[in-house]
Parts: sequence; structure tokens; C-alpha cells
Amino acid sequence: RVEEVLGYSREDAWDLPIGKIITGMSAQMFGHLKRNLAENHHILIDARCFRKDGSSFTGEVGVSTLSLTRGDNMVFAIRNVERRKSAIEDLRKSRAALDVALASTFVCDPDGFFLMVNQALLEAFGIPDEAQAKSVRFMDLLPDAARFFLRAACGEKLREKMQIPTPEGMPIKIEVALVPVQNGQNITAVAGSILQI
Repeated sequence: RVEEVLGYSREDAWDLPIGKIITGMSAQMFGHLKRNLAENHHILIDARCFRKDGSSFTGEVGVSTLSLTRGDNMVFAIRNVERRKSAIEDLRKSRAALDVALASTFVCDPDGFFLMVNQALLEAFGIPDEAQAKSVRFMDLLPDAARFFLRAACGEKLREKMQIPTPEGMPIKIEVALVPVQNGQNITAVAGSILQI
């Protein structure tokens, strides 16, 4: 694994200072880790890790102790977490885009309960906050569009125009776009947006 992740052969890695792989691993840092390990069995740190070829990656480093000889040895388990960090950053960006969208946008579970909604949806339907929205179903807000939701929950991607009544009795025209969210063959959610036209 050292060769696969870091590019060092077993022989190269044998007496390699950990500071060549994990930035900032000084004598002072070792002392700090040792004191913390006396109180905890395991420490997890985020670090910039360097490969033999000089390239680097974001690493999650688990530090623990292991008694192999008379004293305790520090064990460093390094995991490349760049893909996870990148996915979290992409999720953060997507959430920001969802929040500023002018059209009501949402994600529901297959039963129609809202998992995620944007501010435009909250304002359009007079829902105070996202926590309250999670107790509401898509069909509760738009009963006339329930059949469209069921089609999307069965795997169909669709856009439909329709009229809905307002509390004042004035009908308004909307367009509903729904798409299934799949994990392999399983439909795990339905994403959608509602636009007044």
C-alpha cells in the first residue's frame, strides 16, 4: 500500500522520516501527538501528504500507538481523501446554486417527502423553514401533480404544464419538471422544480 499510495518501495520506506510524507511532522509535533495519545487511543488529523515523485494529496491520517518493542511505537495510517473532499466541495457548490435559484426547487424521497428544498419553494408555499418542509409531501402541496410525481418515482423524466388553484380561487399556470435520482437500478429520490408561467 505504501508503494501504491506514496510511490515508495518497501526498501525506500524502511528508514524514511515521516516528515517527508506528512508536512509539519516535527519533533514538537511528535511531542504533542504523544501527549494526546496518552489520553486517547487514536487521533485523526487532516494533512497534506507528499508522494515520492513530489506530488501531494489531501490526506486523513490516523495516529495510534502499538507496542512492538519495549516502548510504544507510533503508527500512521494515511488515506487519500481528495475524492471525498472534492465531492463535499461539489455538494457545497450545488447547495449554493439550489439556494439562489429563482424557481422552486426540491428533492423528495420516493414517497414524496421533501428531503431538500430551496428558499424559493419555502416562499412560494408559505413554509417557514426547511425543517418544516421535511414533514410535507409533494402531493400535499400539489395534489393535481401527484400522478406526475408517481411517474417520476417509477423512472420517467418529465416536464408538464398545468393549472392549479390559489387560495383566492384564481388559477395560475405552472410548469413542473421532475427527474428520478438513481443509484444503479434503484430510484432513491425525485428531483424537481416548479416554475410559474
